[in-house]
Amino acid sequence: MYRLVAILLLLTAVRPALSQTRPFHACGDMSYLDELEAVGARFFDGGVQKNAMTILKDHGMTMVRLRIWHTPDGGRDGLDATLMMAKRIKAQNLDLMLDFHYSDYWADPGKQYKPAAWTGLNFTALRDSVRTYTADVIRALMDQGTPPEIVQIGNETTSGMLWDDGRVGGSFDTTSQWGRYASLTKAGIEGVREAGGTDIDIMIHIDRGGDPNGVRWFFDNLMAFNVDFDLIGMSYYPFWHGSLEDLEAALSIASSRYSKPVMLAEIAYPWTLQWFDSQHNFVGSQDQLIDGYPASPEGQRAMMEAIVQRVLDVPEQAGIGVCYWSPELWAIPEYPTAWENLAIFDDKGEVLPAASALNPFFSVGMEVEAPYPTPSLLDIYPNPVRQGQSLTGTHPGPGTVQIFDALGRHARTAAVSSEPWQLDTSHLAPGLYRISLHGVDGRMIGSRIISILP
Repeated sequence: MYRLVAILLLLTAVRPALSQTRPFHACGDMSYLDELEAVGARFFDGGVQKNAMTILKDHGMTMVRLRIWHTPDGGRDGLDATLMMAKRIKAQNLDLMLDFHYSDYWADPGKQYKPAAWTGLNFTALRDSVRTYTADVIRALMDQGTPPEIVQIGNETTSGMLWDDGRVGGSFDTTSQWGRYASLTKAGIEGVREAGGTDIDIMIHIDRGGDPNGVRWFFDNLMAFNVDFDLIGMSYYPFWHGSLEDLEAALSIASSRYSKPVMLAEIAYPWTLQWFDSQHNFVGSQDQLIDGYPASPEGQRAMMEAIVQRVLDVPEQAGIGVCYWSPELWAIPEYPTAWENLAIFDDKGEVLPAASALNPFFSVGMEVEAPYPTPSLLDIYPNPVRQGQSLTGTHPGPGTVQIFDALGRHARTAAVSSEPWQLDTSHLAPGLYRISLHGVDGRMIGSRIISILP
């Protein structure tokens, strides 16, 4: 299995250096966490029980995403729950992304239903309600000292939001409907700015991470109405949205055509096709997988590495992050779920290797540090390398090379003082490894996946 993944990763391992001038957001949407904890979910790292947020932070997570519904049944994902979770996130020194669904329940391209409290409102009143409600939520977060760094105005709004007033596409694909959707979006943005100022980044989020034509259609229409936002967000699930080449094309269109930073606001991939409860899983057959990326812990991690690399490869460093959807949602007996094999915790609650793949500027066991402010060329060759051969690499100035295996376990640290440097691989077993390079001050310069063959 290692060889299968290694051969495929060879295609991506020679890409440009991993260097950023702006922060890279390694995010997890952990909106289920409080519910899972309430029914007894436990989470482990190397067999040691810890808080799930702590575990993922220890593996490089820098941001948590939360969804918020207007008036949900039982208060699930409502304002009170959001405020409580926001306190926990900030207590971990993590950033917050807030995802307004503008609904009492799930909103996505197939359904964008108004909150019950807003049904029957005329358009002017609806727009005012969006602005006021958004401002009230942001103000409540600001007042308790937990401001969000990113706010989504709607969730996967490819078909608009607040149907039918703000619906677009299909029979609603008209200039007047796009104008109404844009007006409602602007109302949400006004609410964020009114309560939170200009330090909060505004994201518009669609689901077309593998559809460059869909990206162009949506944002060409939206931009015609001069909507002032900061970030483009897309969902990319390989089993639904297409190949990595499709992802590359969508990222390219999103960043270059609209001159906006882009982030993958939702990603996931299976670590197994096995079932552990009575729920039918979303991904359950081989034909849903991407060739070369098996449904295994190693395959899941390899897919995350490949997705992150595509984001990092967006020109002009416009790819600024990824967010794994519900990494914590493993199937404990009291909470069966169709997401169990897409989580980043296994069927016993043990963290999986993919947790360490979301942040390319992080090594397990080190604090998250800001990357170097200017790009640095990083090259490691040959890749793949035969066991026992020397690896040659370059980086500016003296520092250290750290090596981690496919499970995130530290394999070796070596000091390097000259350029180029060489590293003997005879002590490393065949498989996949991450090599990360650090300056003398400990900050990461960049990293690369390498393959060692027998």
